[in-house]
Amino acid sequence: MTVRSNSTRWSRWMLILLMSCCWTMSLGAGCDVDVQTTLVTGLNAALNTAATTLINAAFLTITPDQTQGGGSRLPDDEPTV
Repeated sequence: MTVRSNSTRWSRWMLILLMSCCWTMSLGAGCDVDVQTTLVTGLNAALNTAATTLINAAFLTITPDQTQGGGSRLPDDEPTV
């Protein structure tokens, strides 16, 4: 099994991303202006939602879970009776 460097993997993903962006933008080149506007607006909304979801998921994975009872508790955090 060969081991690839991270730069090769990064380059491959960037190339795939660039090609897919160019292909997506070429879809609307021959369309009517109204259709092209609808297409670009829909893609914009979809990509913004996907990016927001991925960013929120990333932060949720690094946020400590407070429901497990783990973590540090200060002495004044004890419940009062």
